[in-house]
Amino acid sequence: RNRGDGTFERIRDSTTDRAGWAWGSAFLDLDNDSDLDLYVANGWISAARDTDL
Repeated sequence: RNRGDGTFERIRDSTTDRAGWAWGSAFLDLDNDSDLDLYVANGWISAARDTDL
């Protein structure tokens, strides 16, 4: 976690909530026209499942 003073602290032992909004984005050439396209995905995570990566 960024402490805001140029340093970071480990958060590996902290717990995380598996519910809430999820989003991501990437630039890639989806239509093969040599121009980068912005791909955006979003959705709702409601609970942990056995199929989650």
